[in-house]
Amino acid sequence: MYDQREMRLPGVRWALCAPLCMSAAVLVAASLMAVLKLSLTSQIVALVLVAAGVGGVCAVVPVRVSPSIASLLQHRGLRLLAIVLAVLALGHTLRQAVFVANPQIHAASALPSDSTSHLCLAAYVRGAEINRDGLAPLYDTAAYEKSTTVASSIEGMADYLGDPFVYPPQALLLPRLGIALTDNLTTIRIVWWGLSALLFGAVALLVARGMSEESRAIAWMLVPLVWISLPVAYNMEYGQVQLLSIATAMAAMLAFRRNHDALGGALLAVAIGWKIFPGILFVYLLAQERWRAIASTLVWSLVLAIAGILVVGPSAFSEFFFEHLPRLLSGEAFDRFYSWQDVTTQFSLAGHSHVFGLGLATSRVVGAVYTLGIVVLAFLLGRSRTRDTPLVWLAILNLAAMQSPFAPASYLAASVVWLLSLWVAEHWGSTRMLVLGGLAWLCIQTAPFLDGIPGLWSLTAVHQVWALLATLVAIVVCVHSGVAASFARRYKT
Repeated sequence: MYDQREMRLPGVRWALCAPLCMSAAVLVAASLMAVLKLSLTSQIVALVLVAAGVGGVCAVVPVRVSPSIASLLQHRGLRLLAIVLAVLALGHTLRQAVFVANPQIHAASALPSDSTSHLCLAAYVRGAEINRDGLAPLYDTAAYEKSTTVASSIEGMADYLGDPFVYPPQALLLPRLGIALTDNLTTIRIVWWGLSALLFGAVALLVARGMSEESRAIAWMLVPLVWISLPVAYNMEYGQVQLLSIATAMAAMLAFRRNHDALGGALLAVAIGWKIFPGILFVYLLAQERWRAIASTLVWSLVLAIAGILVVGPSAFSEFFFEHLPRLLSGEAFDRFYSWQDVTTQFSLAGHSHVFGLGLATSRVVGAVYTLGIVVLAFLLGRSRTRDTPLVWLAILNLAAMQSPFAPASYLAASVVWLLSLWVAEHWGSTRMLVLGGLAWLCIQTAPFLDGIPGLWSLTAVHQVWALLATLVAIVVCVHSGVAASFARRYKT
């Protein structure tokens, strides 16, 4: 436990508590709008009152912070920056709350010029409905199309059909609970958005707190900047579970670090149940010989599987393992996305190799080689115990996420922005690193605005920059943070 002291500088209390204020406002607003079904005017008034009320409490309640944050906020410029970022984050949250509850108001979306008819969450809710009512095989993509003859009883579902459910069956546990409580997709979307924002905000703050003493304050201050980034906004508005899965895996690693193996195992099992790729952390834990952590994760994975069998049914698991998983790993499950138009929005190396005319066979080879490289890298990083940091964990998860045969840049870039914030925090004293990190962040933010500009080759060039940048950032972080240290220690004479 490090020494703490109370901060009494003007505005510091509110600046430090703004992320918590934001999360509280999100949860309360989501609950109000979902349960009371307020009008647009009432929603805005309620949001402003909630934010003002919680912000007022934050302004008067004493705050105790670590010496590193106290020292940082002694500088008037950084203190002002922290307050500005906090205000922007809160305004962004209020705007997004209005859009999630009223998706017809396109001006309130993250990118008003972009299509607002897409909702990743709909695939989970539709899958839960198909599973509950036995409308069709769970992984039958035809049942998820807008042209499907299998009607939906979920209000608002017809507007968002298109994406199939492609995840493990236990990922339907929460959606099954959701459709048991309400048959309104907008209500489910609001509550899911609120809970997602709360969880990500809390984990991001905990991760910042888990950084080294020198970088903790900057990482904490940059959390609002991560929150207002376009890719994070896309994740939240789409109801995509990608960022939530990574945040849950990061929370698991924080729990393991504090020797809370049971909690960490439960969190990592949930993350793997949502998205398969967080399983790469098994390799990392294996290299560290964290047997209790591994055992706990396996036990909780079994518990979730049993719960899934009881709720979703054994047939869904049989269909997943024997029919869908092979197609998922080979890329065949995403074949309908492989076109010249869709390749521009991918981060996946395997996906690109297929689109560029090399076929699924070559795509499998590329994917296998890439996966093997990630496994080796994760093992080497795990052996480098001196650099067992959140920065390394997040870099590994970013690289693993890019292994998917179909990896849209619109939401994979969210965890890259998060990674960049930790990278900048750790290298705050280096002007070169700050400039590189800032340019990378700006590139990711501005890419969507270039859509439709004459002279560009569709979005291919722009999104290739996203993909290459994201991959290079994650690899550089991994190598610089852990592999070099591992080799240096091994061959030290």
